[in-house]
Amino acid sequence: RLGYTYQSKINAKIDERNSIFVDIFAENIRRINNKNYSDEVIASLIKEIATLTDNSVDKGESFYKRLIGYHPIKLIDTKCFTNNDFRVVTELSFRGERHNFRPDIVILVNGMPLGFIEAKKPNNKKGIQAEFERMQDRLEFEDCKHFFNQLQVLG
Repeated sequence: RLGYTYQSKINAKIDERNSIFVDIFAENIRRINNKNYSDEVIASLIKEIATLTDNSVDKGESFYKRLIGYHPIKLIDTKCFTNNDFRVVTELSFRGERHNFRPDIVILVNGMPLGFIEAKKPNNKKGIQAEFERMQDRLEFEDCKHFFNQLQVLG
């Protein structure tokens, strides 16, 4: 009812570093910028995102500024937000070198995972609190920090 489309992981081309759905990302970057960027330009944008999210000092601020600030190639359409592509995917894995996590629901904006939601049953004793504690632990894992720097909405 919120307008999100369910995205399957089956046969999807997903960037291993930042879990970006490459084909969805490319299609939407081309569409919102009204330009047919080459696959090399798309790959360089994905690499740029990886570089920005590797910054463990600013906790995602530089990536956030890139998302909403002026740049010749927009990652999201901030003037007409409904022009962006919104999807949800369930249990998308984020794999670090040593640690992994898999949120219940991940929000994709133009193919980029920008948020996630953990869904717990109402009768799950300590479910939310236990998940909160697991997230605090994951924030300390160096090989997962870039994911949290990329995620702009947590729920």
